[in-house]
Amino acid sequence: MPTHNLKQFQTSSSISDNLPSILTSFFETTSNGILIVDPSNTIIAINPAFSRITGYENNEAVGNKANILNSGRQNKSFYATMWNELNTNGRWEGEIWNRRKDGEIYPEWLSITTVKDKTGNVQSYVGIFSDISSIKTSEDKLIQLAFYDPLTCLPNRVLFRDRLNHTLAHAKREKDNFAVYFLDLDGFKQINDSYGHLAGDAVLLETANRLKACVRDSDTVARLSGDEFTIIAEKISNPADIATIAKKIMNAIANDFYVNGHRVSCGISIGVAVYPESGYNTETLLEKADAAMYEVKKSGKHGFRLHACQD
Repeated sequence: MPTHNLKQFQTSSSISDNLPSILTSFFETTSNGILIVDPSNTIIAINPAFSRITGYENNEAVGNKANILNSGRQNKSFYATMWNELNTNGRWEGEIWNRRKDGEIYPEWLSITTVKDKTGNVQSYVGIFSDISSIKTSEDKLIQLAFYDPLTCLPNRVLFRDRLNHTLAHAKREKDNFAVYFLDLDGFKQINDSYGHLAGDAVLLETANRLKACVRDSDTVARLSGDEFTIIAEKISNPADIATIAKKIMNAIANDFYVNGHRVSCGISIGVAVYPESGYNTETLLEKADAAMYEVKKSGKHGFRLHACQD
């Protein structure tokens, strides 16, 4: 195949002189990209799918090093492991991020096989790859649906509990303190009843934004359900910071919300549990924070209560 240098490759000493026509047809028509490099990692042949996926035509790829595709996403250790496996087992397969000619970085599934002559010397490496961008997009969508609230894009209950377990394990190991906040909007039902669910959704979305602005990027803000939110504030070194965060949240929520030309307001009830004073496991911490929040509800709403002692 002169257009992609297969004829030249066929007549080299790297493979037999008479490549079966079925292999030539596969090389030409497969939807997978194929590149063949010599032992110095110089490209000596590509197929049409390679050009379609990467944007590099034959005269732009052949003769250049295969690292024209490098995205920079993989470090030296990644490539060292890859080449070690190739040299040891003659094959490597895995996910890799490469760069198209136009600069776009994309994921691909790549399989590389070492080709040796009869004496065991490496003659070439054959890489076969497929663009898995659509698969990665589908995976991202599934992750979004499984672990994030569709309205606010905050972590949902499942991801919140996973992060709480992770924070607890880290705190036990490093002997850190952290706080769990349970939050419930006051007056939200009235907004829903008076202005409709679209207005309610707008308030929830703005609440999520305000809560995120009240904490650090390393902290977790999650929406459990309805108008219930939670926060994990990691590495609380100063006990006074617990109240400071709560007051900051109360002030942020106390500001009016503007929904479809209407000015609406609501408050927030906050219960806080602190590790390790409130408990040593996730269930206890959640129960204590939830109970403290309901105490605020019963005592007049729009406030916070700290549960700092184990029962």
